[in-house]
Amino acid sequence: MLQGIQKLRAYCRASIGKVDGFNASISLSQELSASDTIADAISKLYAYTKGRGYGVCGTLANNPTKTVAMPNFVLQPGAMVAVLFRFGNSASEPTLNVNTTGAKPIYNCYKNASIDTTDIVEGMTAQLAYDGEHWILLNPTPV
Repeated sequence: MLQGIQKLRAYCRASIGKVDGFNASISLSQELSASDTIADAISKLYAYTKGRGYGVCGTLANNPTKTVAMPNFVLQPGAMVAVLFRFGNSASEPTLNVNTTGAKPIYNCYKNASIDTTDIVEGMTAQLAYDGEHWILLNPTPV
């Protein structure tokens, strides 16, 4: 049993790695313990991957409440998503609601404040990480 947990821990370190930063720190490999059963480890791996996803946001640019559907997504600190914004953003202080988990402010990773109206452009695939309070835009459009 211990050998199986060690293999799963090594897999997690190599394949998933850590998500660190923005007041969130998740490492599934560190959450596994020698006393975990294989079922425990698989359950933790499943929960970890549920905080990942891709979706398309069709919200108009001037609407500050952006929404996107992602099947099986679970909001948790350290969650990471890729969102294709069909219309970009021109609204001040926009929020993002993924899978009806609640609208959370979108922050610029360089400013630690709300994104500018030019940070998400039409047709952009935004990379976002959830820090427990905000969606952090990791790839704002350069000005």
